[in-house]
Amino acid sequence: MAPSSKRSKSICQRRANTQILPYRQWLDMLSHLPAKSLVRFSCVSKAWNILIGDSNFVELHRQLSLWRPAGTGLIVIFKHAFSKLLIIRTEYNGTPMKQSITSNMHDRFSQVVNGLVCLLSENLVSLCNIFTHEYLHILPSKLNLVNHDSSSVIRSYLFGFDPATRVYKILNINEIKNTDGFTSYQFEIFSLGVDKSWRKIHPPKYDFSSHFFTHDNYLYVNGTFYWIQHKENINRRFTEFFNLSDEKFYRIGFPMIEGPCNLIDIHGRLAIAMWPEKQIDNSFVIKLWMLHKSNKWDVEYIVIRGLQGFSHPYPIGSLLTGDILIMDNKFTLESNLVFYDLKNRTIKGVAPIAKFMPMGKNPNVSKMWSRFKNNLFKEVNNSNTFTLSITDSVEHVFPLKKKYERATRRLY
Repeated sequence: MAPSSKRSKSICQRRANTQILPYRQWLDMLSHLPAKSLVRFSCVSKAWNILIGDSNFVELHRQLSLWRPAGTGLIVIFKHAFSKLLIIRTEYNGTPMKQSITSNMHDRFSQVVNGLVCLLSENLVSLCNIFTHEYLHILPSKLNLVNHDSSSVIRSYLFGFDPATRVYKILNINEIKNTDGFTSYQFEIFSLGVDKSWRKIHPPKYDFSSHFFTHDNYLYVNGTFYWIQHKENINRRFTEFFNLSDEKFYRIGFPMIEGPCNLIDIHGRLAIAMWPEKQIDNSFVIKLWMLHKSNKWDVEYIVIRGLQGFSHPYPIGSLLTGDILIMDNKFTLESNLVFYDLKNRTIKGVAPIAKFMPMGKNPNVSKMWSRFKNNLFKEVNNSNTFTLSITDSVEHVFPLKKKYERATRRLY
């Protein structure tokens, strides 16, 4: 048992001696409660606060939430240039589950990882627990990038979880463009609960030369950041990735394919989804290149039949239910979400996307949009854009500030 677990158990057991119920029963009752209730109950006593913030309790609660009603559901994040960043939780049928989260301070967001999301702006990096509404603002980098030769610095922040050490990490990639046209890179990482500030790490052993928009459209899968890199001088693409355990960069070969594609997570494995091909019978076939642990690729197919009103159906990723979530590349508030069973190659359900986005009166989205790249949509016949992410997650009461404060105390 971890030291923090022993401490929380001993305190709770001492308190339990003067209370009606023993420690084990408190543990059992609290672990079955929803996150919203646990946030309130953590203020009841010091013993409960320590117990609810303990890493073993957090993991137990997360596992039990997989089977608890409303313990899982969809998370929708939306950001338009002329509106606040909006985070919505819904059930899989679109029923709202909790009050939405809005932010005026952030204009970008990361991939959702275990219910946590990294919110970004020009000078602000924040972590947010979507289930408890807790925020943690990360201290800015002290790396001095701008000097008399530099013309611009572009920072990209990639957020993920290292399952080997059970630590959340943020990778900061700094692209520095000098006035003479030369581009260089510097890399930092921040480990929540371990680091007090950003740590400089070694660059890749290969020629990185990665444009910010490439790794800015990364995909986190099972302890690794992935992105596609296109080398124009040799007309070839690569899959580049960063392993959160050893904190090193790698590059592997890309399938010999042409045309537009996108990285998605299929049941904890990296997949490359190709552009949908329409068949004579009006069905669609989407080829998936799936990556094995041996860094070899194999092929799987999504076959969609009997789907009406779709221009180009495109997979977003897999859900905890086992389904693959599919939406149209042409987006309007009348668009639908499709829940697809890959094993049986059948459609399990179709739901209007407006149910998951309660913003029908918002003039910014009541138009026709087309997928530009990854989660970015561009207005047809205009230059306006908005970012949309739809994923699912399990309730998670991970205490952001408590983890950060422990690391700070240790380093002082």
